[in-house]
Amino acid sequence: MLSEQFNELTQREKLLKKLYLNHPELQLDIYRTRTDVDSLTKELPEYRQIQMKSPHYFLSGSPFSEQLIPTSQDVFLSLHERYLPCCIHSHDFFEITCLLHGDCHNYISGKEFRQKSGDISILAPGTPHAVKIFSDETVMINILIRFSTFQRVFFGTLSHMDILSAFFSKALYSSNATSYLVFETGNDKELLDLVLQLYQESKEMKPYAAQMLNSLVTTMFIILLRRHQQHLTVPNPAGNKNSQDIMFILNYIISNYKDLSLSQLADLFDYSERQMSRILKDYTGKNFLNIIQNIKLQHACELLQNPNIPITKIISTVGYANATYFYTVFKEQYHMTPAKWRELYISNHL
Repeated sequence: MLSEQFNELTQREKLLKKLYLNHPELQLDIYRTRTDVDSLTKELPEYRQIQMKSPHYFLSGSPFSEQLIPTSQDVFLSLHERYLPCCIHSHDFFEITCLLHGDCHNYISGKEFRQKSGDISILAPGTPHAVKIFSDETVMINILIRFSTFQRVFFGTLSHMDILSAFFSKALYSSNATSYLVFETGNDKELLDLVLQLYQESKEMKPYAAQMLNSLVTTMFIILLRRHQQHLTVPNPAGNKNSQDIMFILNYIISNYKDLSLSQLADLFDYSERQMSRILKDYTGKNFLNIIQNIKLQHACELLQNPNIPITKIISTVGYANATYFYTVFKEQYHMTPAKWRELYISNHL
């Protein structure tokens, strides 16, 4: 079904392919700024044809704006144009790229990735990038999400993922132009079918399409976090050397937080304590003790939702030996006692 749906090049893609094949000396598959690409191509007849079909292709200047997203939608999907010159650009919205078939090279924040079928990347606003697709067979879908929508609709889903919420927050909202995530899903059929469903929904625009698109994107985030955390490439937000172990480290902390020490964690992953401390700080913005404390308090809140569990039992369950200290840190975090937190939760969920 995939090959049938996207087999034929669009009219614009045919023009782009003609431009690429007719002028090999321009090396349009090399990463350049939009200004440089424009200066190389603006006098060519093929370029003028493309401009007539799509006047915004090679405009240089500021990042692409949310105006590309229809006003009635929070999420917009498009087929990434094959044979598009490798213009390095950025957006003021989030972009998710889903490679459905073939392979390509993705240039993000100065690093080049070979993206394989099934790979999904998430780019934060302001992240410079370019995609190299010069094959009829390669199929990539772009999902554009308004920044305000991501905050309002989707980040709430991520914020329930324990310490991962801090990681995603720092990775996606940092201002250092290295904010991206690349998931290797191994051609997860459910995910690929979901992306196709998203694409179809965006084209048909049936009643309640905007709500359906938001719901499907939320589902995609959940599947990625549920199944593919260990298949995630992430940049180091502090700009230091990337740690390929970061998702394993965070998941291990979540699973073993009650009795875990920094030295044990460092030994397990073959780092010094100093190296491990720096990795955690870079990726989450928190030190080891802050991370452990946050996990304990989040688990305590989950248990407080059950009115039948005594608070004294919750304190020991989450790993606090000193009840007075637990009450102190809980109040610092939530500005109320555990009993008051439970009372408010129950009253809001009656």
